[in-house]
Amino acid sequence: MKILGIVNNYGECTEHRQALLMADSSLLKDSKPFFLPAFDQEFRMYPSLVIRVCRLGKNIARRFAHRYYDAYALGLNVRAVNMLQSLQNEHLPWAEAVAFDSSAIMGDFETIESAKQLANLSFEVRQNDTIVATWDISRLATDIDTLIEDISRRFTLKIGDFIYIGFAPEGIVCHIDDAISATDSRDKARLNFKIK
Repeated sequence: MKILGIVNNYGECTEHRQALLMADSSLLKDSKPFFLPAFDQEFRMYPSLVIRVCRLGKNIARRFAHRYYDAYALGLNVRAVNMLQSLQNEHLPWAEAVAFDSSAIMGDFETIESAKQLANLSFEVRQNDTIVATWDISRLATDIDTLIEDISRRFTLKIGDFIYIGFAPEGIVCHIDDAISATDSRDKARLNFKIK
């Protein structure tokens, strides 16, 4: 299993799209709490829709891409703000700041019968019951099927892989004792956890 996070694929992106490869230890699910690390002074969460890969594929043509995912979830990528800025300034890989343990937070998966079910999908993220971020599939710079075609040229997709398909640029500042939740516009997929 691998976790891919697609950067610069949401909103008015002017930078080149990138794929971040995260370790399996980055995954945090089942509403487990996120424990704020001590290695940076500020952490922010970035929302994204997550899709689950359901079949083995390499060099997948766009017209067949919809056959390769069968479920979605709401997700957040936690980033160490100061460390990330330092790595970017020095033109170094970002992994330490964006792919550390428990940095890929994921809600419950909702099975889909057709990719059309994702049309017009959006969700809101709440921090202590206040809406602090939104995510809308219409704001993807590259649609899911084209993304899968592109990714599969470089990475073999395997059953059970997860892809964060595009992060909203507005980060949510993490605080100890925050309660984070999200619900999608279909009132299906949900995300709930606490920061400790």
